[in-house]
Amino acid sequence: KKSSELFSGIYVSKTYNDTINYPKLYTELKSYVHQFLALYNLKMPVKKVGWFLHSNMNEYGTMSGMFGLTCPGNNSAGFSIRGEIHTNGVSIGLLKHEYSHFLFDNTIPQDNNPAFFVEGCVEYVTNLNDKDLFNKRIEIAKKFKDTLNYTDLIINNRDFYGQYSEANYSICGVFVKYIIDNFGVEVFKKYCLTDKKEATRIDTFKIDFDTLINNYKIWLAAQ
Repeated sequence: KKSSELFSGIYVSKTYNDTINYPKLYTELKSYVHQFLALYNLKMPVKKVGWFLHSNMNEYGTMSGMFGLTCPGNNSAGFSIRGEIHTNGVSIGLLKHEYSHFLFDNTIPQDNNPAFFVEGCVEYVTNLNDKDLFNKRIEIAKKFKDTLNYTDLIINNRDFYGQYSEANYSICGVFVKYIIDNFGVEVFKKYCLTDKKEATRIDTFKIDFDTLINNYKIWLAAQ
């Protein structure tokens, strides 16, 4: 176990070849945490999160008690659950992603928040920090703008993970940017918290869901 101001503890697998430059990692992660909290007007959680660093997918799955939750790319995987971050190996991008979930979920639990926004709130910030990635994702969003089932993804919280998860990861942050650019971050947070997405959409956005989506497509075309 290692101690850190960002974690309640860092638990490194005995079979992991630990060559991590922890001071460099802490500096970069702290800077990102500051940015994320400021963007969403959130406070740092009082209770710290634990980080469990695993050396392979089998250990990762067994120790975390979860299976099949993989982040696309780099053969890496991770998730944040039960006040713990579990990763298979480490990259700063993966750690930022999972730490973001810890920060956002602390104020806005996933209970009523669809995966499209759970992941979108993180990918929005990722896109802000990587213009080339954002531009690529804009093109993917344009490609799928007429075939994406927005009702299932946002109102019914269905079908984010699975067959089309890679495309959904690319698109969700773009959609969150549309929401924040047009309605503001507090409206986005309010909508993430509401348990009746269908009933409250007009109260929240002052327009119906079809208009919200049509306006997104118009906004997207201008990007």
